[in-house]
Amino acid sequence: MRNPINIRFTAPLLAAALAFIPGVRALAQADAPAPSTSSAPLRPADQASAASTYAAMLKRVQQGDMTVNFRTFRLAAALMSPHDDPVATASMKEQGERATFKRLMDAGSTQEALDAANRALDRNYASLAGHLNAVLACNKLNKPAEAAVHRKILNALLDSIQRSGDGKSPETAWFVVTISEEYIFLATRLSLQRTQQGLVRKDGHVYDELEVLDPKTGQKQKVWFNTDVDLNLYRPAAPRTPEAKAKFERALQLYLKEQSLTALPLIQDLSAGDPEDATLQMVLADCLEFKAGTNVSAAESLALLKQARDAAVRARQLGDNSQRLNELLARLDTPEPRPRKFSEIVEADQAMKDGEQALGTGDYDAALKAYTAALSFDPKLYTAAMYAGEMYFRKKDPASAADWFTKAVGLNPGNPVVYRHWGDELMLAGRPAEARDKYIEAVITLPVPQSWSALANWAKRTNHQLSPPRIDRPPVPDQAQPTGSDSMTTSDDGRSAWKSYSAVRAAWRQSVFAEKYPAEKDYRHTLEEEAAALTSVALALNSQKPLHLDPQLAALSELKDAGLVEAWILLSGADAWIAQDYAGYLRKASVAIADLHRKVCDPPGVLSKLPLGVVRCNERGFHYLKRKRRLWKRARTAGLAGGWG
Repeated sequence: MRNPINIRFTAPLLAAALAFIPGVRALAQADAPAPSTSSAPLRPADQASAASTYAAMLKRVQQGDMTVNFRTFRLAAALMSPHDDPVATASMKEQGERATFKRLMDAGSTQEALDAANRALDRNYASLAGHLNAVLACNKLNKPAEAAVHRKILNALLDSIQRSGDGKSPETAWFVVTISEEYIFLATRLSLQRTQQGLVRKDGHVYDELEVLDPKTGQKQKVWFNTDVDLNLYRPAAPRTPEAKAKFERALQLYLKEQSLTALPLIQDLSAGDPEDATLQMVLADCLEFKAGTNVSAAESLALLKQARDAAVRARQLGDNSQRLNELLARLDTPEPRPRKFSEIVEADQAMKDGEQALGTGDYDAALKAYTAALSFDPKLYTAAMYAGEMYFRKKDPASAADWFTKAVGLNPGNPVVYRHWGDELMLAGRPAEARDKYIEAVITLPVPQSWSALANWAKRTNHQLSPPRIDRPPVPDQAQPTGSDSMTTSDDGRSAWKSYSAVRAAWRQSVFAEKYPAEKDYRHTLEEEAAALTSVALALNSQKPLHLDPQLAALSELKDAGLVEAWILLSGADAWIAQDYAGYLRKASVAIADLHRKVCDPPGVLSKLPLGVVRCNERGFHYLKRKRRLWKRARTAGLAGGWG
């Protein structure tokens, strides 16, 4: 499948690799941390030596000696895994053991779950997950003495992580040897919840950059973990010769320009010489898939797709967890990969392949000619118009590019892909403000995860922060509850108003849904129900007039006053049932989606009134607005952020 230079994967994946390339540094710096200077990359470790160290320390720990170096203990255990087989790394084994334990606990087989935890500890007694699982099972089986032993060792292991840094930056990242250690440390030692996670490579190190939430305060922050061991980087890569470095730079420059066919031979040579580089494997997979969609035979196309799949799987094994690779694997990791077919009309399909062939070698004029020819053969082929628009961007003709993208939108108005591609091209053209508008349009057209990802990466690339209005709603009772004076007693912060929400939701389940939607046999959660429930809370607040209004309720009140309750539900608070109402809501909107990009930014101080939310442009970015002033005073940029699963 043809893939434009997409900021959803280019920045996070290639930031470190491309930092030295002129013109790319500015785009990469938002995602890449400063070089780590706290320690050198881990040196090679002989597996026999690691096993010997582990065995000696294991004996001391099991005898109750808590003076051992638990960091060394953890590291030795991890290095015993055969790293020539990434599937057998400590993290992979631990994930399987945790899944087995959870399955047994959920089934009520607590003793079997404890046996499974002990088997995991027999393999690796330095496993945080193993000791935590043992504590949970022992507590449920009323074995306090046994639980105390595991808890003591677990705390010592956690202490060794905590002493390794403060997690505030790559330079002071906490040192972990498995991914499970990160999650257990966050939950048990810091009481934080992970909301987002990304992999960053820099100066011979690999870091997990996590966005975490403090559930008590609602505050978000970023923390860093060094994951060199988990991703096998304890073996330093051989330094590139000047010739290899020049080839590497040339290949990635061609790849970023989307000249994939010209870049492919260079990428193949580089990856053959350095098969442990996840970036090269991902780029190799992308280029091979691109070639499979050009003028090659059906047999060659299938062979290329198989090679692309192997490279993509290898990139995943080497630690790449990017959105781009996820998309690649979703297409490639199938029992029977199929060459891409652009159109059922033979002439249009061939013209598209001609265009791909020309694009892959950098011949934009020939590619443009082929794409426009494809559209003449198949007037409904929106991808031909979209690709033609991209070629005009390459030819430095943004006005013509906009015409062709507008044509593509008209051919497929309900598809957010065109807006995302349009935004990508605007970013490459150095026009981030216009790109933002396209990513917003993609979200509004269809707020699927891919659209949110594009907008989130725009924010990251431009040093902005998306801060969604947070409104945590209570669980819904099965039966309707009274909403009289007892349930609506005035409180200082207004939280008692949530009883109205629960009452309305319960009433809908009991009878209102059947009355409102007689054509639907089974109950479902609707936009109308959720809007009624949230609006009832806002109205209850008006009657209570609390002295110190809870921040989330203040946000809800402002959304209600601005007429944006439905917009918030659809874009930030929808479940799978409510998502079914999105298309109908769009049809009722008074402003056409095609006109949104011309109205999303107003002159400073002027507010738009759009049916799906209000967005204003100013020096700090875009803001999710009410009618009088900003909802979020502390955020540099506040926007709709959420998405549907």
